[in-house]
Amino acid sequence: MICLALLGGNFVLVSVAPPPLRRLALSTPNDWALRGYTDLATTGGGVATVVVPVLEILAFAAGVGVAGLLLARRAVRP
Repeated sequence: MICLALLGGNFVLVSVAPPPLRRLALSTPNDWALRGYTDLATTGGGVATVVVPVLEILAFAAGVGVAGLLLARRAVRP
């Protein structure tokens, strides 16, 4: 989680990072959460403002969940 927080911009602003690092930050749920919070706070929008970030976070969670289930099954098999 610390690595995701570092890459996602929780400790250092991603907006001042080089472009490759900004693209890499898009793969973290932390970056999407920060984008959602920032967009909601700055634009004053409603639920529609955070739909994409929430979907991205859910997609990340689903991907990690599936990977975890597959690894757990593999570890438990006799």
